[in-house]
Amino acid sequence: MAGRNGCSSGEDYGDTNRRGKGLKMMKYSLNRQGFTFLECLLTVVLISPIILGLLSMLWFMSNSSEKMQDQAEFQYFSRAILHTILDDVKQAESLTVNQDKNKLTLVFPGDIIVEYYCQGGSVYRHGSNKLPLAERIGDLTFELLGDNWVEITIKSSGDNSYQVKTGCAVWSSRW
Repeated sequence: MAGRNGCSSGEDYGDTNRRGKGLKMMKYSLNRQGFTFLECLLTVVLISPIILGLLSMLWFMSNSSEKMQDQAEFQYFSRAILHTILDDVKQAESLTVNQDKNKLTLVFPGDIIVEYYCQGGSVYRHGSNKLPLAERIGDLTFELLGDNWVEITIKSSGDNSYQVKTGCAVWSSRW
């Protein structure tokens, strides 16, 4: 049975020899339309603001998440520090603050002395041994308000500035 071009092989390529097939395929590839450089450039120009907007939004969300995590860590460490200090202050017989306002000294019954201070970004409780309470703390200050009332301020370290401030009195002096 003859094909569309009269060949008995059933091929639709015009000539049955290889040369004819190649010419026909070449014509097909020459007639094929592609994207011009101008179309590609226009696509890049139109998509660029969208990509830049998405990247800036991703950077902003990442930065915000990091700040919130730093703040949450600081709050956690501050609460742990304050809980420990306030419990000790309430049980102490007396307290003193050094001249630089960076060391709190508590005196307990039996002349037991405990000191709180910040050194190298860590807060320490120094009694019979030196015990670190928290890290990544910028500053720890104490201010004596009255005879047995102390105000404690904890500041964060790093780029973000956070601060916690509270006060407490020696309980035995109030009764």
